Amino acid sequence: MKHIIFCVLLTTLTACSPPSKLPPPKGAEGASSHGVLKKKAPESPAPDPWADESLLIKQPPAAPAEAFKLPPIQRHPLKNGLSVLVVRDPTLPLVNVKLLIKSGAVDDPAHKVGLSDFTMKMLRQGVRGRSADEISARVEAPGASLHISPGHESSTISCSGRSKTFDLCLQTVFELVARPTFPLNEMKEVRDSLLGQVKQARDDPGQLAALHFYNMLYGDDHPAGRPLTAKSVESITRGDLKRFHARHLLPTGSILVLSGDVPTNISKRVGARFSNWRRGRATRRVIAPVKNPRPGLRVLLVDKSDLTQSFFMLGHAGVNISNPARDPLRLVNYVLGGGGFSSRLMKEVRSKGGKTYGISSAFYAHQADGVFRVRSSTRNTEIIRTLELVRAELRKIRAKPPTKGEIKAAKGKMVGSYPIRFKTASQLAASLALAQLRGLGDRYVTEFPLRIERQGVKEIAAAARAYVKPNRLLCAIVGKASVVAPLLEAAKIPFTQISYLAPISALERTMARRAAKISPAEQRMGRKLLDRVVKANGGDRAFSKLQRLRLQGTLKRGIVPANYTLLLIAPDQARLDFELAMNKPGMPKLRLIQVLAGKKGFNLITGSPHAMSAQQVSALRSMVWRRPAFLFRHAAAREVRLRPSKETALKGKLALDVYPKDAEPLTLVFAPKTLRLIEMRRRGAGGISRITSYSDHRKVGHVWLPHHAETQSGKKVQTWIIEKIEINPKITSADITRGVADQKRN
Repeated sequence: MKHIIFCVLLTTLTACSPPSKLPPPKGAEGASSHGVLKKKAPESPAPDPWADESLLIKQPPAAPAEAFKLPPIQRHPLKNGLSVLVVRDPTLPLVNVKLLIKSGAVDDPAHKVGLSDFTMKMLRQGVRGRSADEISARVEAPGASLHISPGHESSTISCSGRSKTFDLCLQTVFELVARPTFPLNEMKEVRDSLLGQVKQARDDPGQLAALHFYNMLYGDDHPAGRPLTAKSVESITRGDLKRFHARHLLPTGSILVLSGDVPTNISKRVGARFSNWRRGRATRRVIAPVKNPRPGLRVLLVDKSDLTQSFFMLGHAGVNISNPARDPLRLVNYVLGGGGFSSRLMKEVRSKGGKTYGISSAFYAHQADGVFRVRSSTRNTEIIRTLELVRAELRKIRAKPPTKGEIKAAKGKMVGSYPIRFKTASQLAASLALAQLRGLGDRYVTEFPLRIERQGVKEIAAAARAYVKPNRLLCAIVGKASVVAPLLEAAKIPFTQISYLAPISALERTMARRAAKISPAEQRMGRKLLDRVVKANGGDRAFSKLQRLRLQGTLKRGIVPANYTLLLIAPDQARLDFELAMNKPGMPKLRLIQVLAGKKGFNLITGSPHAMSAQQVSALRSMVWRRPAFLFRHAAAREVRLRPSKETALKGKLALDVYPKDAEPLTLVFAPKTLRLIEMRRRGAGGISRITSYSDHRKVGHVWLPHHAETQSGKKVQTWIIEKIEINPKITSADITRGVADQKRN
């Protein structure tokens, strides 16, 4: 037996050995069989084992693009406006219940950034009849999982588990969205979590660069540009949470997505629960699309002296989700910086330049607008050269658009990997629901491969030329300023330097900087100028007696004029009554009333009152503060900072900078001889945001007041013509809240 095994092994070893002779033993080189030394023969180059390409595994040709085939989809609209989407897949005993709500950070009031996030995270902290611990125990006992994901334009609540947990998940999701209690004792945990995010942003240089970049691009007047701050998080109350929930978490426009091993009698099960969800449609204010930066490269240098690398993000405005150029731009971006190691930026900046470990670009699209950005990091000493390489590639993608080879590779990757996104019914259902939420439809999902495949060289080149702007860039750099600043100066790149601890909001920095620079001498000079103005316009005594006002006139904005009446009671009560005269025969007059009652505000349209958002209330309170009749008295308050204006454009004019507490700064311009108010400049994050010109000053009682005002914001102009002003008429708080008070009694 041993002999047989030995023979088998010997045969095997012989068969596996190479056919050539064995090499001589070590140390025997140059010796003949007789021991005589011979000259060593030159070594021939080793044969290339891969020379024969027939031995290589070749990449298979890309599969032809085709529309993604959907399984049977069911939709069940409910009477309260909720849309139900069902994608069944009984192959595994798993289910997923997901609710998409058209509400997100974009709906945050300007002074309550983080309110949407706070509200969503508080949903699972308690519902009617159950505490946070009881919710968790109830879901986790049968092995289900519960997730809440706040987003920018939409948010989700999802519950998943085995098939037997379907009714539990359905009931839990319903209770979270329809019956939250927002318990006070649970708010600290959520608040601390959000405050942790604020602190973490300071410690993460990549995230800090991104926050500063978005604030530079969008500004403080756009939801995408407003940073989360500790002050904002601390200001959020339980009342804020309840109001946000009541206004924005509503069934109309929301989508309930059911996927997996879903039961058959869906309509009955869903209707039994979600038909009890209070009806309503969330309203979202119109957001002005972000504009591209002015020509050139503007840099914000954020000094963090302990860094050996500079983290940066640069870019400009992009496209919104419905822009036809979005698909060719996907291919442009894949070639430029979205294709990993095959992208041009990775090849030029990483592989050839050796400046970074990684760099990427992206076009992100929102409902109203979008952004294009490039992000990376490099050694502090290499930041200028890295920026030059990036800008060179941006110019090159326009001058030398993606080649046929690059486009083919990009299409192969994007089309070939697309079906992998939908490995589960849950992933497919979520994509369909998100497309529906954005108003894009199922074909937007299913025909993606076909849209990508039909993009030609010309379309892609045109998109690159139209939407890549190498000469209109904003850049935020977080690095060691003592190293980076001299390099920027040497390269003659304009920049502004701040500390990493400075506010991310440009408006906050501007207000803090200007207020901090007002010296006691400047304050005295500002107060002296204000006293002169008050005296010339009627005197302090006359203005202090002015407690109530009634103004009547017309407003012209666009082609539809409006008659208005404004009632004011100092310090914070107002009623603005508009009546729009429609120019079409038979059309009734449209009436809109805005009411400010202290810290609350209401809109009355056709007699039905609706509570204002906190942002609208703040705007109305600011309007009352700025009224020329009350302005001088308000500006004289002790907490208001004053100084003669240092605005370059107003050099030589009589102007006063006014810094109210917790409000945007103003610059007031006066006629040199009469000291009448002729201009008010309101400041936003990017400088002057609105200019109001005043004229036709008349004496009313003992004070001089303008009867004509024209406000310009960008290209929009609105004109206020005051036909009649009454000082201290017989109006009461009941006159201000008429209609609102009746609604409260009902």
